[in-house]
Amino acid sequence: HDGVQVTLDVAHNPDGMKVLADTLSDRRVVYPVAVFGIVRDKDAGGVLDELRRVAREVITVAPTTERARSSREIARIATERGILAKDGGSVSRGLALALKKVRAGNPPLRRKLLVAGSHYLVGEALQFFKTAERHEKP
Repeated sequence: HDGVQVTLDVAHNPDGMKVLADTLSDRRVVYPVAVFGIVRDKDAGGVLDELRRVAREVITVAPTTERARSSREIARIATERGILAKDGGSVSRGLALALKKVRAGNPPLRRKLLVAGSHYLVGEALQFFKTAERHEKP
């Protein structure tokens, strides 16, 4: 997306995120920023413990579903675990913030963004990028 490599994954429990983190670690991939959102009945802390292995900073978001855990609560859980986290609010707001941070980063090789968590989050992210792509075309 506009010079940023975006990776999407529906890792929404500790085991799923461990598989993702192990795969990325094996390839020595670390993301400067990850966007993360999860529903209330999942182990946010356990997932964040795995996510921290492959992301320097986490922007927390709440997908549009009554099952979503609030972005503020996820940011609090992350901060309590010593993870650099920022409450991004809605998925679109969090993605816009994350893209801005990633685009400002150097070197260009680090212009990568990880979007991981619930299926709701990834679905909204896909819609966000499709809409943004339509607006960017001449």
